[in-house]
Amino acid sequence: MLMPKLKFKAFLMFLLLFSINCSGKTYNTFFQPFDLVFGGKGTTQTPTTPTANPTIPVSLIAAIPLTNTRVMISFSKPVTAATGQNLTNYRITDSLGNLLHLLAATRDPMNSSVVFIDTMPQTIGDTYTITTSNIAGVDGSALGTASATFVAPANADLVGPLFSSVAMVNATTVEVYFNEAISQTNPATGVDYTNPAFGAFFDVYANAGCTLGNVNVTSAVRDSTNYAKVTLTSGALTAGTTYYICATTSIRDIWGNANGATIASSPFVYIAPQPKVLSAVHSGSGATSTVLVTYDMAMNNGGNILAAGNYAVGSCSGGGTITFPGGSTRAFIAPDKVLISGANLAGAGIGQCTVTVTTTAITSAAGATLSGTLADRTALVFYNTTDTQSPVVLSIVPTNTNTLVVTFNEPVNAGTVNNTTFNFSPTLSVTGVVCMGNTCTLTTSEQSTTSYTAIPTGVQDSAGNSIASTGTTFTGDGKPYIVAIYPDDAQTIYVEWSENLNTTSTANYNIAGVTITSAVIHPSAPSKMVKLTLAAPGTTGGQPYVLTVPTGTGTTDGTGNTA
Repeated sequence: MLMPKLKFKAFLMFLLLFSINCSGKTYNTFFQPFDLVFGGKGTTQTPTTPTANPTIPVSLIAAIPLTNTRVMISFSKPVTAATGQNLTNYRITDSLGNLLHLLAATRDPMNSSVVFIDTMPQTIGDTYTITTSNIAGVDGSALGTASATFVAPANADLVGPLFSSVAMVNATTVEVYFNEAISQTNPATGVDYTNPAFGAFFDVYANAGCTLGNVNVTSAVRDSTNYAKVTLTSGALTAGTTYYICATTSIRDIWGNANGATIASSPFVYIAPQPKVLSAVHSGSGATSTVLVTYDMAMNNGGNILAAGNYAVGSCSGGGTITFPGGSTRAFIAPDKVLISGANLAGAGIGQCTVTVTTTAITSAAGATLSGTLADRTALVFYNTTDTQSPVVLSIVPTNTNTLVVTFNEPVNAGTVNNTTFNFSPTLSVTGVVCMGNTCTLTTSEQSTTSYTAIPTGVQDSAGNSIASTGTTFTGDGKPYIVAIYPDDAQTIYVEWSENLNTTSTANYNIAGVTITSAVIHPSAPSKMVKLTLAAPGTTGGQPYVLTVPTGTGTTDGTGNTA
């Protein structure tokens, strides 16, 4: 969100980036590697005619000072982002041989032959030597060690930072490079922002205006050596959707320069890996058995994935058969798991069948469709018509602060589940139990938003097999509470809650001696962040304040719990 706070087997990601070089030509890198867009394929190697020939080494052409804290380095060929933006591949010394502290290295997004180096302030008029090493060209060529000199200019950096490049790591992780070193210090206090405060400066949007399709950024971490690099963690991005990274005016360069408005990166597209069926496990016997289908990644909970006709059983061997009759049901019990209840195991013996997802019209949580390869949608399922398996807890899910739904891998004997069946740590008391098939609903004392472990004893399935006393961990659905407060300026405060909120209002907050004029969920509900606007003059720097939240005034989470 924009504010001051902040196994997959394989995956494929492309960036759809549009850049314009000095000739005015527009390059679309969707069909070619971004590193190779710039630089021709000539047969000679000159500064103006680079060639993709790995036998011709990269050379250092020049070091040109732009300000007294910024140097532009030109290479004879496009260099890789990994080596060009590795700060340890550079050193700068003054005329007396003293090392100059380096802050960031950023490859030019419009010319892969250019790298910008940010430094601590240089002595105006002094001659500096920059030495590069371990630089690699994108065509496989290399540069050993090379040097160039420059004279520090008198002009200083007075311009705010801009985005340089964006690279997807996975559906929830994005690496961002700015065109210069970024500050993470709060200008009002002089103290470094911590997560999620720093992450609140960023957000992901579906338009360059930073107004549509928000995906919340939950954290931002500036690289410990290259201050131009920031790694963002966000909600899951949808495959095939064009996104922009947006940054608020709170983002400043290392010298304190900010932009006058929110800035947006170049557009990029996340191409998610296609999900596959990972396994299928049968439990129980007879007409009330179950089959647990597990995918290799988190799936979209809804629509086709739970449709009856989209799961089929075939190729059974060993004297038994498994079918999914009309009364069978399918339910999500985890982001990657669908439990089919009411399956029918008939016959006698031990054997195996295949379970196949019959459609590709099923998508992952990131929006990628199920693999079209039949083998990727099929799994072996083993059975034993004599039920000797103990029941297992598959999941425990809170539906509100006083209710838990426990899902087993097969129907259980309701008479073996009571108020003392589960031992909770931290302690929760159970005041009521209702079981139906393979699920039991527990009424509990008030949960908190913390991690619980539940250990069952005495539960039996319909064949009399007793459950093993192993723990299952889940997060309770407690009432929301404030975890951090981030003053932005004298009239703006951001409040971070323990979980996403659906509603809030000014009546939910009180600061002695200060008038709160508005309280809005930021950037929109649901979100953990609330932006408070204060009447002028607002707060006074250096003075302590206490924020209180009256009980039961209407701030609610997604399940209706009131703060």
